Amino acid sequence: MPAEARARIYGVLTAWPENGLQRFPFTLWPQYVDERFEDSGLPPEIIADIKRMLYPYQKMLLFADVNVIMTRPLPDDVKMRVVKTLARKNTMLVNLVLNESSNVEKLAEYWGGGHRAKDIVPLLKSLKDVPGGGRIDISHLLPQFARRRIYTYPWTSLSPVDARKDCHWTAMNFFNLEPDDRFTDPEVAKREVAARYYQIIKPTKVGDLVLLMTSKAEVLHSAVYVADDIVFTKNGAIPTEPWRFMRIDDMASYFSAFYQAEGALNVIYFRKKEE
Repeated sequence: MPAEARARIYGVLTAWPENGLQRFPFTLWPQYVDERFEDSGLPPEIIADIKRMLYPYQKMLLFADVNVIMTRPLPDDVKMRVVKTLARKNTMLVNLVLNESSNVEKLAEYWGGGHRAKDIVPLLKSLKDVPGGGRIDISHLLPQFARRRIYTYPWTSLSPVDARKDCHWTAMNFFNLEPDDRFTDPEVAKREVAARYYQIIKPTKVGDLVLLMTSKAEVLHSAVYVADDIVFTKNGAIPTEPWRFMRIDDMASYFSAFYQAEGALNVIYFRKKEE
């Protein structure tokens, strides 16, 4: 089946929850397809078949035919490699670069939200004083909650509460020293935004909320802005989703793939009120 035909047929199938493979396909970025399969240990013929069954949606390529691969008489270790390879996630490594002309006070003011500026100034000054300048992964500049989780997967847990630690729990706890598990209830998170945030035109501060909403104003996802169109995000509560950095447009494309029946998603921004 041609990729374009598969995209149209599977796009229609997403309207029904019974079609789980089409509604929640594996996602791949076109520019990283070959990289995804590097060192996967998969037989070349399996890789070729998966690539043949990829189909486009917006900026991404999707794969919804894992059942076709898994029903073949393959060794268990090959089937495991198929799942691991398809489940890989892309993220970003983001560095802040400083040199002798950098304004440490302004940078500390930006990155030091939540009363952390005084802790950041010495670190930034030391980097500025490095001959030729220095750089630092911005993960070291994030609040404790995000710093501990970025680039990691959730611990395996049987706790019902842990199973609900999703994007909203992540976004609402961004500045908290101790996570507030009330935000595992999306209704509590919704009330928090309504009471303590206001809508803005675009995000310009660390901690601004980035919400993906349907045309019916249903909130599908929330993330936290960090800088330069980049967000800190946890794409679902499932343990196979890590905390990571994504660009806003990429995040919107990623979620659109799972909500094709909803049409275009709206990106809305909010900022917490001064206390």
